[in-house]
Amino acid sequence: MKINTLYELLRHGVEKFASRTAFDMFNGESVTYAEVGRRAAAVQEALVGAGVKAGDKVALLSSSMPNWGICYLAVTSAGMVAVPILPDFSGPELDMIIAHSEAKALLVSDKLFSKLSKQTIDSLNIVIRTKNLGIIAQHVTATGSTAVPSPDDLADSPRRSSIRRERRRAPKA
Repeated sequence: MKINTLYELLRHGVEKFASRTAFDMFNGESVTYAEVGRRAAAVQEALVGAGVKAGDKVALLSSSMPNWGICYLAVTSAGMVAVPILPDFSGPELDMIIAHSEAKALLVSDKLFSKLSKQTIDSLNIVIRTKNLGIIAQHVTATGSTAVPSPDDLADSPRRSSIRRERRRAPKA
């Protein structure tokens, strides 16, 4: 089986290796592939319930932990765009990055959440805690959507490259 997308990778891992360890923290939490699938589905459900749709941006601001990877897989396998943010920025810098990214949702660790302004939190449809995947704040209750990503959705796919080349060849008016 050829795996072309993170959606296919997640589905394949859950189906074939359900009881095996997917993520493991040194002297910490171990998570099986089956649990990865359950948690990813829970994150997707929360995002969709807050009106986030396929193609929307979701910021990910967290320290390294199994749920970081699970959140990333949940977002990307739903056809949403993950915006990973390094945790080294100051509060005002994080506010600016999140605003500039046009993210509709945020997945954040407790420590980094405390750096964010109320204005930033209020601008997002939903804020989800990465530690336990609980909802910290939700300002929109609507129905969003997911989409199964295809290989053509990849930024470096041959189809997109040929489209970019065709656009470059177009004569200027």
